[in-house]
Amino acid sequence: MSNDIRQDRISNLPDDLVRNIISRLSIREAVRTSLLSAEWRLKWASIPHFVFADVSWPLSSIGRGEEFAFGKFGSVLDYLVSVYPSTISMRKLSLDSTRIPLSFFSFQDLTDLELRRCSWRPPSTFGGFHHLKCLRLTRVEFDEDSYNSLVSSCPKLEKLVLLEVDTYHLEINAPNLKSFEFYGNFATIKFENTLQLEAIDINLQQGMAVHPYGVSNLLHFFSNLPRIGRLTLNCEAVEYLALDILPNEPLEYTSIRHLSFEIRLDSLDSVSASIFLLRCAPFWQQLDVTFLKYYEGDDDLVLFEDAENAFSPFNEMRVLQVKGVAGYKADMDFIGSILSASPVLEGFIAGIENTNEDDQNKTIRKLMEVRRASVGAGFTWI
Repeated sequence: MSNDIRQDRISNLPDDLVRNIISRLSIREAVRTSLLSAEWRLKWASIPHFVFADVSWPLSSIGRGEEFAFGKFGSVLDYLVSVYPSTISMRKLSLDSTRIPLSFFSFQDLTDLELRRCSWRPPSTFGGFHHLKCLRLTRVEFDEDSYNSLVSSCPKLEKLVLLEVDTYHLEINAPNLKSFEFYGNFATIKFENTLQLEAIDINLQQGMAVHPYGVSNLLHFFSNLPRIGRLTLNCEAVEYLALDILPNEPLEYTSIRHLSFEIRLDSLDSVSASIFLLRCAPFWQQLDVTFLKYYEGDDDLVLFEDAENAFSPFNEMRVLQVKGVAGYKADMDFIGSILSASPVLEGFIAGIENTNEDDQNKTIRKLMEVRRASVGAGFTWI
């Protein structure tokens, strides 16, 4: 056998390259590399990204030759921390489990964390993750105090995603947060110390929102969002902002450049809230609107006495995209009110709702007849 065949070429590779190779293996395969030789016993423990799932797999002859059989990932995690406390350094971790092991709270190097289907019950000594930049929670149960302390104790947090979460009061206190996404239910929401926040996406599910402030929630929602540039709201979230009494005159949130929302044209609350929101963001450059389906019998809905003069000019509006267009009078009035107030519009995209080809053609003809302030705006339908 030649020397080239017997040579261990992988072990001679640079450590960074070896870690990169091991990080592309499953956690089971990565751990099994410790069996190759004494030199390889701890190489897997230095990879920056582990993904654990709540599954069973047997591990044997790890470390100094002991035999272990692990059922749940929590046992594995506890074992890793107890045996290799100075070598385990995780920066990205995804846990899908009903139980979070105590050892998890010792990973202070985490920069990216995802938790799914678990209960958040940190120990009293937990002081937060001081390097964490991205936090994603899906179906995580927590009480308000433990959640608020988690977010506020991650000073470098830049992205926060909460999915399928139900809570009463939601408070976002994160000085470096840039992106926030929410899907679930809350009664109140408060942004505190969020001066860097640039993008918000809120999808409320059950309309459990209340208005505890005595004035519109809209005032409190925007009070600590001076840099918000992109705002995405489903219909329930728009109506949440308009709960209680809207101010007599619209406020100006001049930083908003991309506005997306849903609207129910047969709901006075939805329409009034949407119109007010449009008037509060006079400098947006792109508007995405989705019409939620309503009955054909509502074709006589009147949104504006004078649709073409409903808004002051949107002098920076470049792109309008509207989905769910069925060709009813309310559709055309709402679209016409925007087009007639957008003198520099470059593109108009309409998603046609009709399934019948004749109805689609009728809707397209109606859209082409709507007056536009920008003669150069292109029109595309999908």
